[in-house]
Amino acid sequence: MGELVDVFKELSKLPNVKLLLTSRPWVVFEERLTGYPRLRLHELTKPDITSFVDQQIREHQSALTMTHHDQSLIEFLKVEIVENSAGVFLWVYLVVRSLLEGLNSGDSIEELRGRILELPTDLEDLYLYMWIRIPKRYQSQVSRLLQILSFGTSEGARTSLLGLALEEKLDEETVLTLPVAPLEREEAHHQMKSMEARIAGRCLGIIEVQRVKEIKVDRWTPSPDSDCYENSVEEELGNPFVTFIHRTVFEFVSSPEVGVKLKEATAVSTGRPGEVFQPESALLRLLVLRIKTFAQDSFHKDIEMGAVFPPTLERLVYYALRTCRQAEKATGKAQTRLVMELDKTMTHLYNNVYNCPSTYHWSTALRLQGEVGVEPLLSVERLELSQSDMLSLAVRHGLIRFVKESETVNEAARSKPGRPLLDYALRPGCKALGYAESLDLQRSSEMVSFLLEKDARPSQKVNGTQLMVLFIEDLKEDSSGDETAKIIIMMLPYVQECELDPRWLKVLADILSAAQYGRDVEEDVAKAARLLYRLYHEASSEDMEGGLVEAGGLVEARPVERPKVNSVAKKFFCCFGG
Repeated sequence: MGELVDVFKELSKLPNVKLLLTSRPWVVFEERLTGYPRLRLHELTKPDITSFVDQQIREHQSALTMTHHDQSLIEFLKVEIVENSAGVFLWVYLVVRSLLEGLNSGDSIEELRGRILELPTDLEDLYLYMWIRIPKRYQSQVSRLLQILSFGTSEGARTSLLGLALEEKLDEETVLTLPVAPLEREEAHHQMKSMEARIAGRCLGIIEVQRVKEIKVDRWTPSPDSDCYENSVEEELGNPFVTFIHRTVFEFVSSPEVGVKLKEATAVSTGRPGEVFQPESALLRLLVLRIKTFAQDSFHKDIEMGAVFPPTLERLVYYALRTCRQAEKATGKAQTRLVMELDKTMTHLYNNVYNCPSTYHWSTALRLQGEVGVEPLLSVERLELSQSDMLSLAVRHGLIRFVKESETVNEAARSKPGRPLLDYALRPGCKALGYAESLDLQRSSEMVSFLLEKDARPSQKVNGTQLMVLFIEDLKEDSSGDETAKIIIMMLPYVQECELDPRWLKVLADILSAAQYGRDVEEDVAKAARLLYRLYHEASSEDMEGGLVEAGGLVEARPVERPKVNSVAKKFFCCFGG
């Protein structure tokens, strides 16, 4: 640490350079930075902390009726809180909350002082102390809430109070049987108020309910980061959502050590024998519930011209699909029943609320999932080209466990009408609305490998163009990542079958050579790039056989047959399992 300080001291000697360093008051900094100007932040915040403590306690009803002697002792407690805070406002907030609870309970001055002294000044120790204080009968419920919020917050999500209330009340079986219909206003308000009371009484301030005046949604930004959306039922209660009281609480809950404690608290059955609580699956269940109970006054809100669904509903669908992918990864299991319920729910809305024909699947109406290279307007031609279904949507969103369990995947991989399944795996992103507005869908080498095992072929065509060629063209816009490199290597044994033009071989070789890859694929990538360049040069040399002829003063190649890539492509098979 001392060496680091010396580096900063040397940097500060450079002209036009000023450094602002922050740290805890460790001895090494005190010694080596003596003489430099400094600010002690806890001293700067002291007046504000003093004001906050004084106002909170002075306005409490019990403080107004105290004797002069007790008021003097209370003043002493205020000073003690400020001095012990070390400038950490969050600690003060939690201590004052505990003190006010004591005043409500009629605690004596000594008991109030005991509340101050028993709370650790270190935040992590304080959070652990608060967790231990939660009654055993509530720890399982609180643990579920903390795990759901921790998982969601890690992605920047905001979780609604109503969503958490529904998730807590309804198990998966009930979710599957619940009718597709908006919640009654009275029922929704009752659920939210009851949930808020439970959070306030059982979570001891670790999480809290907050409110916002309005919920803003960018109609063309697909980022699925919240189940909150604008509707009159939740707006009447201030659009309540649940969050950690501070970022440090999220970091505490997300730590491996605390994660073990939380899982131990929810080790009880979740309704099925032997099943352990999974926050990813719980959040998916919450999102399916939010879609099934989508508010009536939001059905037709802000629908763009040419679109079918409101952007708020689309975002819930995207969020659910992303969460499903994460749940599959976390549990190693397909979320088949919830995915099929999502499909069933959206089909009902598509047909009965938005009056769309049952001829086509509802996913074709999602604005940010238009077909690659096709304008984002609904048309019979586009719908017939796609022939999308839930299996196609699952492939596109990387739901590999769901796809593997599908009863129709064997036949669909070989001969699906419209756009082949393999194309959804090779080109999951949507370019229809421009790259900036498309969903961030990543290719999955596991998905491509599975479909190839099921006899999907890169030689299959869309609008007369082979999937192999479409894939290579798509790589020009999005070619990075180990997954893409693995997929390119998987496609090499099919070069012979596709009879690729030599220029595509060079494109693939250039892509593999240009990027950096992880160690687990680095060697295979280098080998594949060398072979592709070799194949390209040999095929190109065949292209020039027969010499050159002059025409009109220009030198041009004599027309020849397609280069015999096939004979050279066999060299790949021994290296990559073709």
